[in-house]
Amino acid sequence: LRDTLVNNGYDSHRSIQIIGLIVTGVTFVVILLGLVGNILSMVVWSRPHLKSSSSVVLTTLAVCDTLVVLSGLWQDIPLFHQSLSGYKSIYPNFYSTIENFIYYNYYTLWTRYIVSMVIYKMAVTASMYLTVIITVERFICICHPFQFNEWCSYRRTFKTTAFTILFAVMYNMSHFWEYRVIPRSFWVEGKNITVYMTRTADDGLLYNRLYVQVYITWMFIFIDYLLPLTCIISLNIITCIKLKRINEERRAISDPRSDENKLTQMVIYVVVEFLVCTSFSGFIALDAIFHGNARYSVSFNFLMRQVRDTFNALNSSINFITYVSSWPPFRRTFIQMFCCHRKRNQSTPVSPGNPNQTSNIRVSPV
Repeated sequence: LRDTLVNNGYDSHRSIQIIGLIVTGVTFVVILLGLVGNILSMVVWSRPHLKSSSSVVLTTLAVCDTLVVLSGLWQDIPLFHQSLSGYKSIYPNFYSTIENFIYYNYYTLWTRYIVSMVIYKMAVTASMYLTVIITVERFICICHPFQFNEWCSYRRTFKTTAFTILFAVMYNMSHFWEYRVIPRSFWVEGKNITVYMTRTADDGLLYNRLYVQVYITWMFIFIDYLLPLTCIISLNIITCIKLKRINEERRAISDPRSDENKLTQMVIYVVVEFLVCTSFSGFIALDAIFHGNARYSVSFNFLMRQVRDTFNALNSSINFITYVSSWPPFRRTFIQMFCCHRKRNQSTPVSPGNPNQTSNIRVSPV
């Protein structure tokens, strides 16, 4: 492939740059669609008739995913800029202005590399453990239905969700002390120009060997990947086996818990998407930790970061499609709220926390 590219006037760096540009475009589209989907998810899940322990977690998950997408977008602006660097000769003056704003403005660097980076990591951690919570909740619903109302009450789930957010914030607070934005002065054509750069703080935590080994490496591997992924995979395997057995036993009879089972199936789909996207981005991050980036070219490392960010954005953007396609109460509520041509009677739809509740809604088949 390389020989073919060279013979046609291209080198490997150029081909990677083109692939990176395509990945950048895909990521930008995913981010825009994800923002719309997450906002719609928050609106629908917050409806009073869908109030339940599950809706608390899923609404908070949509908020965290929105923060992941927004903060990730702000951090990825330099990647988008570098992907277009090969075309700067088309609009040199405009390109130079944007370049100065992205790389050398104090507030831009401070908000992107410090504030936005920390918020991104907080939101990713919260999103991951909220997925664990909804997995545990569905596991209890299917495998221990008689204890479900007691163990997964609305108040208890709300407190657990709030504690998860607090944990994610406190766990990632130390990142604020890792980097600093510092000024640098240069003489250009007889003028003293000050630019700002992001550097590791001289007295920062990254110079502490114990901090790097324990927190950056092993706690990252265990808390950010091994612990949540192990819980999610093991509990979902058990839940899937139990749910399949229940469906086989109740296929011929009317099941008053059918909405709960469908909600569990929807959560399983969300978890599978989460596992796929997280696994790809996790492998790339772990490879960078254990092997470093020196053995790869700069262009390849740049491309791998783009791919990782694309999977992270996809993970935070796709849930709305799953909600609409796999759980009828969410789909009916969305249609009633945003498709005004649908005729409906004013009544109370089925709540995921009370599947035995009746409904008088008249909705066209979906």
